[in-house]
Amino acid sequence: MKKQTFLYLIIVVLAMGNIILFVLKNQNHGHSFHGQGPKDIIIKKLDFDQGQVADYEKLIGRHRKDVRENDLKILKLKNELYGLLSKNKPTVKPDSLIALIGNIQENIETIHYRHFLDIKAICRPGQVKRFNALSLELSGLFDPKNNLPDTPR
Repeated sequence: MKKQTFLYLIIVVLAMGNIILFVLKNQNHGHSFHGQGPKDIIIKKLDFDQGQVADYEKLIGRHRKDVRENDLKILKLKNELYGLLSKNKPTVKPDSLIALIGNIQENIETIHYRHFLDIKAICRPGQVKRFNALSLELSGLFDPKNNLPDTPR
């Protein structure tokens, strides 16, 4: 086989591999709202009007800011925690840092819960039933593992 033919064959195989990966990555994974993020799914499932969408977007902005602040705190604590690995006699106990990380993670979960209460509050009475049904799907909707094909759970 000529070198040039071999190179063409490799290019074709790599291109096919990329196409297959692209298709697999963009499969539906059990959601009936293919290609949409949680925001779009919530808007569609709750049938928000334009005013509700505007309110929802404000809630999202505040929620992201609050979560980001707490995520940064966790990151700093994790850096400090794992920095202890390089010290012979750390002055800080790892257990105390782990407890602080746990407390902040608890705060994040509270922020998430309150965010969904805020979303429920902007629902009209006829939408509350849909929100209640959606609430049973929320943990899966925001699970990053749902974006990975064939991830064992």
